[in-house]
Amino acid sequence: MPICPQCQFENSDANKFCQSCGSPLTLWWAIVQGCSQTPAFYGEASLGESLDVAPVSAMATPSTEPLAIGTAPLFLDPANRYRWLETGSTSNSLSGKPGGFLWEIQGKVLDYQPFQNTLFSVISPEGSATSMPDTISMPPVAQSYLALESRFYPTLPAVHDAWQQEGQQVLVLEDRSDLLLLADLCAQEPVPTMQILHWFHEMVELWDALEVWKSRNSLLELSNLRVDEDGILCLQRLYPDSAPYHLQDLGKLWLQVFDQPPQTLEVGLDTLIKAVHGGEITELGDLRTRLEAIAYDVQMQELEMGNEDTDVDLTPYLEDGVDLDDPEDPEEEEDGSDLDDMPTVVLPMQLYSVDDACQTDIGNQRNHNEEFFWH
Repeated sequence: MPICPQCQFENSDANKFCQSCGSPLTLWWAIVQGCSQTPAFYGEASLGESLDVAPVSAMATPSTEPLAIGTAPLFLDPANRYRWLETGSTSNSLSGKPGGFLWEIQGKVLDYQPFQNTLFSVISPEGSATSMPDTISMPPVAQSYLALESRFYPTLPAVHDAWQQEGQQVLVLEDRSDLLLLADLCAQEPVPTMQILHWFHEMVELWDALEVWKSRNSLLELSNLRVDEDGILCLQRLYPDSAPYHLQDLGKLWLQVFDQPPQTLEVGLDTLIKAVHGGEITELGDLRTRLEAIAYDVQMQELEMGNEDTDVDLTPYLEDGVDLDDPEDPEEEEDGSDLDDMPTVVLPMQLYSVDDACQTDIGNQRNHNEEFFWH
């Protein structure tokens, strides 16, 4: 439970503001990687005091258990800004990876200074700080997030803070650990085919972009794939590749998540998943083409079904005295001014295109109409 840094009130995990004093409770997800044998934590008693923690050799390899750091408040940085709430999983499985980092720790942190500028905001893109010591610089781990943010946010989390100091690189991201896992969502209820196709399209585009950053493994970790309240696919973070990955690996994940009850896939989509998993589709261009063809077929089927269900009784929506069988009202003025007082009739339909959604028959005939958005 986050403790308010202002009044020390203990709040529930769901609170974004302190229930006692109203101060913001800003939670983030921190990732720390280091090349020393001992991770650096900082204590509250003496500002910037480094605390001894068990060496990496004593940690599990890898482990999903929290690192035992005692009950005293521990901070991520020497300025005591980010307090560890739970020091998530620890791992020394990074040994031998590019950058020479031996271990990694990740978990939730509480921002004690949410209105202050971050180190990330004052470090220039070239890696030199304008008002910070020379020992602090931009960490390489942040570069992939920054390069992909404009194209893939909110699928990828935004960087809130980042720095590199004393053999450790720190990344502070949006906390997505409480979002629903994609695998759990698909196991709970059927997902519409168009929603699955949208997720597949996003995964394919990310798969292509992550090749340069050697982070395709980010799409293969089930615990990393989450869905927000709007149904948007969200990655909790980026994971470095531990081996070369191919489209077959992505097909294996699709088969594992989507080709299981209660999901009932369209025949074309089920065939596509098995073709990718079986190695029949090896090029991204071919996969994109197949996805577009399936999406077109599904949209046409839904459109045909929608047209069959448009017989609606319009009588309750029309004013008294309007004859449904008479196309012309004898009291209607030639300039059509009486149409301004007629209610707009919107037939029940799905949004297939902006053209269909932003115009109505009555709206087209009015001299002015606040509900008419046709360009």
